[in-house]
Amino acid sequence: MRSLVIAAILMSSATAAAQDKKDSKAPTIVEEAATFGNANRAYVEGRFDEAIKRYEALVSAGVVHEDLFYNLGNAYFRSGKMGPAIFNYERALRIDPSMTDAHYNMDVARQVVAERVVDRLKGAESEPWWVRLATFFSISQLTIGLIALDVLFFALLIAVRFLATGFLRTALIASSGFALIALLGTFLLLRGHIYVLEEVHQGVVVADQVVIREGSDARSAEKGKLHPGVRVSLRGRDAGWLRIRLANGMEGWVPESSIGKL
Repeated sequence: MRSLVIAAILMSSATAAAQDKKDSKAPTIVEEAATFGNANRAYVEGRFDEAIKRYEALVSAGVVHEDLFYNLGNAYFRSGKMGPAIFNYERALRIDPSMTDAHYNMDVARQVVAERVVDRLKGAESEPWWVRLATFFSISQLTIGLIALDVLFFALLIAVRFLATGFLRTALIASSGFALIALLGTFLLLRGHIYVLEEVHQGVVVADQVVIREGSDARSAEKGKLHPGVRVSLRGRDAGWLRIRLANGMEGWVPESSIGKL
């Protein structure tokens, strides 16, 4: 289990979900720290259901941190709940795509699901290449890279300005060209990542099995079945049902409770 730094998580937590202050108060940092410590203790002692309850309380309070989601995913995995486990690994990776522990554990969880599933929809588990490319690096990594390349590009231009004609000047001109290409590429990746986060609404199947239907009604015709961990695009909502689109192009309706929204 990956250890967490309480201060880092609490400092990165978002404001608690909006609620009437007259009715209830948002938990304090001290209360969140106590909940977090108790959740970690419960996990270490093998009381995974209790750990899940306490981790989820932090999530409900507005705490957003990749390590929190990672530990919550581990607790669900230990409880045999692969859908919620994969969902929380996905949430951790959405914040930090370079989190190798989450990648590894998510792959293990998906393998466990694959061994249980008999029927699966062809092409439902893939993901558009441009989404994978845009989200390969985190927002912070792309931002730092963009700033570094911007500084490098203009430093090269200044150096070229004061150098006399010669091999070194020519080499710096060529280097500035490559730096500009890298700068533009990083900018496009950053824009793409932001677009995916803000415009491409995605979710993960958390139910043990969910039936895709033609309409937002339990009596409508079946189109197929999805197993835990499949990522879907969210296209609409209607009275407790979500309209989803799979990577293979299939669209249909599933109960809203069966999908964890990223």
